[in-house]
Amino acid sequence: MKKKPAKTTAYDPAKFERKWQKKWSSSKLYRSKESASKSKYYALDMFPYPSGEGLHVGHPKGYIATDIVSRMKRMQGMNVLHPMGFDAFGLPAENYAIKTKTNPMVSVAENVKRFKKQLEILGFDYDWSREVNTTDSEYYRWTQWIFLQLFKKGLAYESFEPINWCPSCKTGLANEDVEDGRCERCGTLVEKKSMRQWVLRITDYADRLLNDLDSLSGIPVVTKTKGDDAFQLDRPTSIRNSVVCIIKHSKEDKYLCAKWKATDWNGFVIGGIEDNESASDTAIREIREETGYQNIKFIREIGKVGGRFYQVIKKHNRVAHFTGVYVELIDETRSDVEQHERDLQDLVWLKRDEVRQFLNHEDMVYLWDLFTGEKTQTIKPTLDWPESIKELQRNWIGRSEGALIDFPLATKNTKTRFVLIHGYKGSPRDDFFPWLKAELEKHGHEVEVPELPNTNNPNESEQVGFVMKNCRFDENTIVVGHSLGCVVAMKTLMKLNKLVSSLVLVAPAKDPKFPGTRPHGFHKTFIWDYDFTRIKKLTDGKITVLSDLRELDRIDYLKLLSGQLAAKLIETKSNEEHFCAREEPEILRAVTPSIKVFTTRPDTLFGVTYMVLSPEHKLVNEFLGRIDNRAEVEAYINRTKNETEKERTDASKEKTGVELKGVRAINPINMEEVPVWIADYVLADYGTGAVMAVPAHDERDHEFATKFKLPIKEIVIDRQPKEITESVGGKWVTKYKLRDWVFSRQRYWGEPIPLIHCEKCGVVPVPEKDLPVKLPKVESYEPTGTGESPLAAIDKWINVKCPQCGGKGKRETNTMPQWAGSCWYYLRYEDPKNKKHLVDTVNEKYWSPVDLYVGGAEHATPVLAQVPI
Repeated sequence: MKKKPAKTTAYDPAKFERKWQKKWSSSKLYRSKESASKSKYYALDMFPYPSGEGLHVGHPKGYIATDIVSRMKRMQGMNVLHPMGFDAFGLPAENYAIKTKTNPMVSVAENVKRFKKQLEILGFDYDWSREVNTTDSEYYRWTQWIFLQLFKKGLAYESFEPINWCPSCKTGLANEDVEDGRCERCGTLVEKKSMRQWVLRITDYADRLLNDLDSLSGIPVVTKTKGDDAFQLDRPTSIRNSVVCIIKHSKEDKYLCAKWKATDWNGFVIGGIEDNESASDTAIREIREETGYQNIKFIREIGKVGGRFYQVIKKHNRVAHFTGVYVELIDETRSDVEQHERDLQDLVWLKRDEVRQFLNHEDMVYLWDLFTGEKTQTIKPTLDWPESIKELQRNWIGRSEGALIDFPLATKNTKTRFVLIHGYKGSPRDDFFPWLKAELEKHGHEVEVPELPNTNNPNESEQVGFVMKNCRFDENTIVVGHSLGCVVAMKTLMKLNKLVSSLVLVAPAKDPKFPGTRPHGFHKTFIWDYDFTRIKKLTDGKITVLSDLRELDRIDYLKLLSGQLAAKLIETKSNEEHFCAREEPEILRAVTPSIKVFTTRPDTLFGVTYMVLSPEHKLVNEFLGRIDNRAEVEAYINRTKNETEKERTDASKEKTGVELKGVRAINPINMEEVPVWIADYVLADYGTGAVMAVPAHDERDHEFATKFKLPIKEIVIDRQPKEITESVGGKWVTKYKLRDWVFSRQRYWGEPIPLIHCEKCGVVPVPEKDLPVKLPKVESYEPTGTGESPLAAIDKWINVKCPQCGGKGKRETNTMPQWAGSCWYYLRYEDPKNKKHLVDTVNEKYWSPVDLYVGGAEHATPVLAQVPI
């Protein structure tokens, strides 16, 4: 008789899983603590937007992957950090709140609660004690703190340039929010609209972002921070694959080391790997060239390490990918070494136990330790990103080299008046003033250079009064100030209260209150307060600040001043420090209207027969009052607003355009006048938004010229591009597709920007002790569509005292974009309850970098590339 099978209890997932999840929670199984005795592993998920009614299948798809890996790492004895939080500010959450007619403060809280419950049901091994939420005021307090640091460094500035405007979402968008000319969120056709917004200078980091991509290979990297060869962030950087040769003596347990003569570098024989050359072949070649030893036996590769340092001899930064190679000498056969090799370094044989003490670079020590196995280095590896992600970022940054060339503009209707104001201890006969006056008068402009009284002991009221009495100002006047003359210029405009064409400030004198300012006698005879709002109004926002890159102590102040004035900042090198040479071409370029063109083919300048501007180019608006066919031009501009970028750049699309009649550009290579057109095939945010048209050598230009019967000039190219660029006063530069990051939204649901607009002081940061600036509760949170957020209507919240002078002020009403909080959440997970610091340095050093990050590739450029900033 057969035995009956034992009776089994049916598996009840809900009951079984609930039991164990409860036990995991009560025992705090997944809590993460810093522990110096254990190796760490940081697994990071892209945290979700709680914008809908709950999770969708795409959420756990990535979360399951990190859950599996983090559990495996726990079983391997590692200390695991696997946190979760919510990216709850921004358009997705606000649009959902509008759709459901629920205040976002309420709807987001409900959605977060639902998301969290669903995530807990799935049983992921999250440490919920480290949960963050970007809408928590204790979290966005630090988002605001980060913004203030950027603002104080001049990396956040106010701008009035055209931005992407979504008429449906009723807000400005960054380029990364736009796909094929449409809003990424709602699909509405995006318009170009000029409005006030805050922008971050991400382009200041373009080179560093691009260069650092090549170090994201998962190998340890050492950055030299001290000494002559310390890595310098403001210098150009080259990347090189190199070998480090650990060379053993043929008979003794000794190793050949090298001491460089030009710097404090003690290491091994190194050399660059050439194309199609292996590390072993490079090592043998370099050893023969640098040491003279000829008979070498390759043993093995040791490992890899990265080094970032300043190459003293070649005078640029170097990112080196070092491959350690171990070789032994077969015998001591040696040839003579060339003199230039002997001049670079001294070679010395050291015993095995002497080598480590001799080495003074961590990257060399790391390779030696790998070779000997005697010590364990703790250098952290760089992030190991997939090549496809790095390529996305390279294309997004879009680096290219070419010439930046000015084409001066001439109009038949208006001549310009210039008022040039000299500075402390200056006169109309000093520095660049005689030369600049003569250059401007060559083109028929009227120039006044008043000789200010008591220039050695200047007094504000006396000098401002003198300028007002002796100079004429009107809507065609460009005011140019130099050094202390910039203060006189701004104070004159404030007292005149009269519109002028524009204001150019050349190396303005520093406010004595700015940190690090050296005292001067005139600090007591000038009142250092400005009505920035009035100055911007009187110049219609057309303000330029010239900063001399030689004056390192002035750069930070000029970035701050440019932000307060919403001015265009030109950082350049003067011919003599502080723009004190007899000729300063950068000033002439800044004060005369011209079309600035970026071209990779300056050798085709002789073939230019017309110029083309994008319809959105700022010069088009400036010249509307001076052209003969204004109505035709305005009609064309309005028509192009409804075209997507894809439609405008379609090669098969028939070319359209309108000439700006009455405006001509002067070709600097031959001084010929050529017509200026606007056409939709030129984009405002590509290059400079302008092109020099060479129809004989460009298919697109040829099609346009043929349709509108413009000249086509064949040329013979026989000069080098850089030589031609120099001959026309241009610059050979590196340009990027990357644009500064639009950091404003004209919406309610976002972090308040911690700035105050003062009637006297301009834009003033909220004191750090007063953070966070909390988002007020409102009844009406729908976007206004006027360019102002709903916050602008809350008088009780917006009207405040200026923290600097105590006068009347108004809070900034634009809010931050969604990415503001999601760019740094990985750091807050490391120390989420810290009330004194964004993250404690001990915690950050322990947990960083993130070991595994899983998120959508669609965020590879807007989020991952901006995190390092």
